[in-house]
Amino acid sequence: MAQAWYQGGISVFDWTDPSHPREIAYFDRGPMDSTKLVGAGSWSAYWYNGYIISSEISRGLDILELQPSALLSQNEIDAAKLIHFDYLNAQDQQKLVWPASFVVARAYLDQLARSNGLASARVAATRDALGRAEKLVGRQRRDALTQLATQLSGDAQGAADAAKDQTYMLARLDPRRLDRLWFPLGGWTKEETRARAREAGLAAAARAESQEACFLAGGDYRHFLERHGLAQEDGPIVDESGRELGRHDGFWRFTRGQRRGLGVATGQPLYALETRPRTNTVVVGPRESLARTVVGVPSGRLFVPVERAEAKLRYQSPGTPARVEPEDRGFRLSLDRPAFGVAPGQAAVLYEDDAVVGAGLIASAA
Repeated sequence: MAQAWYQGGISVFDWTDPSHPREIAYFDRGPMDSTKLVGAGSWSAYWYNGYIISSEISRGLDILELQPSALLSQNEIDAAKLIHFDYLNAQDQQKLVWPASFVVARAYLDQLARSNGLASARVAATRDALGRAEKLVGRQRRDALTQLATQLSGDAQGAADAAKDQTYMLARLDPRRLDRLWFPLGGWTKEETRARAREAGLAAAARAESQEACFLAGGDYRHFLERHGLAQEDGPIVDESGRELGRHDGFWRFTRGQRRGLGVATGQPLYALETRPRTNTVVVGPRESLARTVVGVPSGRLFVPVERAEAKLRYQSPGTPARVEPEDRGFRLSLDRPAFGVAPGQAAVLYEDDAVVGAGLIASAA
């Protein structure tokens, strides 16, 4: 956006992230006369066919051209110059249509590199691939670009088997490290993977599904903790008013939202609402007491600026539409509908379609 300052100069702003716009270029010629007050400055400014046209109060017209900097690449300037209008009417707000061009692709790539939206090695490889494709013609060029687009799309998307998708668990990885990861089975469902394993004669083809914390011997974190010295300890199970409903053998055996294994019968379903380590107490209550609509993620990071997203707050839970509010540290989510069993320490992962656009650890929920 080109902005004129009455009695001043011109600023050009980048609004890619609407919550954090920043000035990327400016022009300020200074006072017209250092000895007396003279009316001057930019009355209005417009981008027109590669130039910024400014109606300057004292001089008439200033015609300015952008120069590359750390905040604006030559590719971005060249891409902008591809847009041409036969005439300019500031009231029309003509629609911009970017032509299919290598320079436009390079401009987008520069933006990804500057925002760390794509790993540096992946940026370099994509630039090389674009350069090779540009030297080709006809079907060879089309095939090379299609292959590159497929690779980049695969980088951003989840697994073919939604039930086995691991983007929730991997979402907090630094995007600059993603080019070192490869998921050769990501394009297959579990059944397709088993079928290929059977064809190859692998014993794993008939192996039972792993459950819970599959990386622990025995598969249950409670047994793991007991084997490593965390002894059982008797404690109370209470309702929200503090009335004791039963006993348990260790607060660490319960997680927020848990229903099974409470060992309490009251005539209505009860869920673990919270655990209190200092007193070894487990608080239980009805499901509605688990409802949360505001989630604080101070450690969160938005990989791309978004105002709304699907927020996934537990690994096996469906996403919930939410408004995303960036803060000085991290972001806050306002959910369109209540989520249940949200707990500090769990991951909050934001999606647009099946692409991860933000992630962080939950610190609070209300």
